[in-house]
Amino acid sequence: MGYRSDVAYKITFHNKDLWNVFLIEAKAKPETRLCFEDEDLKVDHENCEIRFLSQATKWYSDYPEVKCHDLLLELVDEYNERNQEQDVASYLFKRIGESDDDCEERHGGDPDWDDIYLSRQLVVSWA
Repeated sequence: MGYRSDVAYKITFHNKDLWNVFLIEAKAKPETRLCFEDEDLKVDHENCEIRFLSQATKWYSDYPEVKCHDLLLELVDEYNERNQEQDVASYLFKRIGESDDDCEERHGGDPDWDDIYLSRQLVVSWA
């Protein structure tokens, strides 16, 4: 079975022109192209957003289908670095593993912190 994680991230571009350039570049690069073949990744052209949610997935950093997502977020960081004079993009990434203390968070730009949050709960069979 292997260790499973729940993973979510949201990328938001604040500049429509750079959004279009970003998408063209991300879909053309062999390192990030694979992300767009993932059924859990949704592209919202109207809001200049990419949303990703995958639950109970094997999220191992050496898997190509995982590495492409890391590289996509790094590409957002590159766009922010290249265009420091303006607010280009933001992202929020969170991963939670099966262990209670296994949580990972990354962000870039100024993300909306309410978009993705962690909620742990007890579930009982008698309620």
